[in-house]
Amino acid sequence: MACLSDLNDDVMLWVKRLGHASLSLLKKLVSKDLVVGLPSIKYHDGKVCHACARGKQVENSFKLKSCVSTT
Repeated sequence: MACLSDLNDDVMLWVKRLGHASLSLLKKLVSKDLVVGLPSIKYHDGKVCHACARGKQVENSFKLKSCVSTT
């Protein structure tokens, strides 16, 4: 129980602790009181942590060719 206590209730800290859960899921957990010790702080949907943004990033597609390479 001591490892989950935090003096400043940082939103991104709770995102990391709960396995990079989405902020909409955190809102639901707070509203239904499903997690013991989860503070009722404001979760803004537009905010994304760096690790979540990197995980959702897709690679660029292949470059277009100017000539036909099949025969």
